[in-house]
Amino acid sequence: MIRYTYSTFPDQTSEAAGLASLVDDVRERGLIFVNDADARPAGAAHPLTNLWDNGSNPVAELRHVLRVHQLALDQLDTDDLMAGRLLADLEIVLVPIYLYHRYQVAATAKPIDGFEYEHATSKEIKSVVKPVPVKRQQQALDELIHTLEAEILLIPQRLLNRLPPKPFSGPNDRERFSTKTAMIFDPSTAALIAAELTLSQLLQPQRAARLAAYPQPGWSFRGVLARIVSGVFRQPADKDERSREVQRIVQRVLVERLIVLAEDNKTSESLRAICAAALRQIAAKVDSRTGNYATLGQETLLLLPRI
Repeated sequence: MIRYTYSTFPDQTSEAAGLASLVDDVRERGLIFVNDADARPAGAAHPLTNLWDNGSNPVAELRHVLRVHQLALDQLDTDDLMAGRLLADLEIVLVPIYLYHRYQVAATAKPIDGFEYEHATSKEIKSVVKPVPVKRQQQALDELIHTLEAEILLIPQRLLNRLPPKPFSGPNDRERFSTKTAMIFDPSTAALIAAELTLSQLLQPQRAARLAAYPQPGWSFRGVLARIVSGVFRQPADKDERSREVQRIVQRVLVERLIVLAEDNKTSESLRAICAAALRQIAAKVDSRTGNYATLGQETLLLLPRI
């Protein structure tokens, strides 16, 4: 950009050729122009427009981030607090570790019905808007569904036993979770917030609308939604009650997201119909108490008759 702005040329003809050469050189190195306006909207489409991310492969980086997340949770203890800090301040350390993957989740969701494009003049390139290859989208979807599993969302019991309440009143730090358990740390709310991070990206209205409007062979909103539902409602292995509770929380978040989409007048009729059909299928499975959806809680079932 500096060279483009400040380079000097002997005449207008050589200036035009020189500037064009600078642009070509940048593009050959794989650098394209997209900006904040392409990155900030919740439904942003370009897979490279991320305000916070790491690495050139968002799926591989999410896997790495989740490993760091797990290692940090396993090792975190009150010994990690500076001398003189309150024991209750361990929660302030815990929250950013527990949600360490939040920005990479957003980056990994961008390829799902993402479109590659760049801002250029008609003299530089032909306008090309092309969807992200289906294989990359499938990999991103599978890794995001993995973030909804109990092994990611569960906080170790050892760590829960180290989290006392704040000992006196005062303003809440932004790195503390709200709680439904009075002063005691609420792991269910933590799991709900983490599940919302992922499902709000996967079922973001504009992203879902693109999936419905631009289906590709073997890849459509209906198919993506089926994979999400299958992952969230699959029959759990022999898990303990805490794991089953986390699964119920994720299921409820998914159902509530589907209800929002099914009732959103700003989305297409076909997209709303697909969401309503998915809700009816979930309700039918729950009613029969058979199949992979049998773990859905009764409190979630109460939401379904609205559709």
